[in-house]
Amino acid sequence: MYAIKRTLALGLLCVAIFFTGCDLTDINDDPNASSEARPNYLFTNATKDIAETYWGAFTLGRFGNLYAQYWTQNQYTAEDRYRFPQERSGVLNGMWGDYYLAIQDLQEIIDLNENAPEEAAPFGDNDNQIAMSKIMQAWTYHVMTDMWGPIPFDEAIGGNENPVPEYNSQEEVYNGILTMIDDALGRINTDAAALQGDVVFGGDMTQWALFGNALKLRVATRMSDVDGGTADYTAEEVVDDAYSAMQALGGPSEYDGAYVAFDSSPPYQNPIYENYEIEGRDDWAVTENLLDYMNDYDDPRRSAYAESVDGEFVGYPYGLTEGSAQSLYSQGGFSRPGSDVTAADAPAYLMLQDEVYFALAEAAERGFISGDAATFYEEGIRSSMDFWGASDQEAIDDYIDEVPYDAANWRQSIGEQKWLALYMQGVQGWAEWRRLDFEGIVREPAGGAAVDAVDELDPAVSVRMTYPTDEANLNGANLEEGISLLTGDQGDSQATKLWWDVN
Repeated sequence: MYAIKRTLALGLLCVAIFFTGCDLTDINDDPNASSEARPNYLFTNATKDIAETYWGAFTLGRFGNLYAQYWTQNQYTAEDRYRFPQERSGVLNGMWGDYYLAIQDLQEIIDLNENAPEEAAPFGDNDNQIAMSKIMQAWTYHVMTDMWGPIPFDEAIGGNENPVPEYNSQEEVYNGILTMIDDALGRINTDAAALQGDVVFGGDMTQWALFGNALKLRVATRMSDVDGGTADYTAEEVVDDAYSAMQALGGPSEYDGAYVAFDSSPPYQNPIYENYEIEGRDDWAVTENLLDYMNDYDDPRRSAYAESVDGEFVGYPYGLTEGSAQSLYSQGGFSRPGSDVTAADAPAYLMLQDEVYFALAEAAERGFISGDAATFYEEGIRSSMDFWGASDQEAIDDYIDEVPYDAANWRQSIGEQKWLALYMQGVQGWAEWRRLDFEGIVREPAGGAAVDAVDELDPAVSVRMTYPTDEANLNGANLEEGISLLTGDQGDSQATKLWWDVN
């Protein structure tokens, strides 16, 4: 609901595309206060807004976790069957706008530090402020491009000088993201002060350096099947550089994982908690896809991922028709999301340590780095177990013995375990299935895809999100050019594969 409310408010204030530099500060000027924005407030607000957008009850609960098939809706299932753009067009507009507004706020921090460094310096080292802001921008752009493909990038934060920005191809966006991260990493001074208001790492610049390199690994791994990489980067070069940099900082084991904590009281409570406890909703069940797999191997993370039912973990069929779902709901006896993710202060995960190890396992298998893929793979599983509070080492060892690394079918091995570890990071879990094409877990909805184009895929699972309607209304000509940059001939469709999805 937060995205809809914010979108409506912004729409009344600014008759322009959401990210065109709509300057709300003019409206809220206090003649007795400084007219300069404070970098610490901007950073905290931008980061919290990104977390709330990524983790929203609609954007995660009715899109990300559904499209990754971690959750399914237990009564109203249109979004499970890929009608999210039709049913939630306002949410889609809000997601696009909120991400770009946060990117704009982060850019204001960068501009303040570049144009008025002495005024910004009391809030932290100038270069560290810029680096932190660029890394968060890069993370946000990457989420967006892996949902939509081509997006405005080079002209995205042109403000009032360019209210109708052109689109960049996804290859160009990837190139730009990597350049942005490299610029950020080159600025980090671990002996100098971080930007105040850091709600990700509490001012630890070593963790920001590790996060920046971890994000490079994510981006490089995602593009590793694309011949030749981007114009200025290849996946192998990026992975090798990022891994070497992490080793110099103590190695992946020193990376704490990036997440934004919510609060136990308003205004920054976990949106999933608000949906359950404040709004009184009961919309979600954990899928059979997830729990059947976890039950087969006695996965020690089950009690963190899902509630038990009389000591059992019972999944719900993914994507039933509404009639079938409501009939099953009335019978009860299924597992809802666990309290670890529905608590008021449960955090929004940006990128955890386990993902780094799975990226390194793939890199070793591809020959990008030296090292044993099976060892990295096992470290990824152990890291995920530790994060989710599994402490029975015998049970963890037994689990690893049951799911050994298979070099001959590494996409399946890594894909399954990485998808499991990415629980609650819906866009990322969905992306890894689209890229690695592992079989047997993600499958077409039980009630069939309710979108004709998706229904023609095999399996009938969406591989992309369509553009928000506001773009057609406010930036139509450039949107059409962006659509022309998509691969294939299906255009702005949920059945159109992204640039890196070549298998």
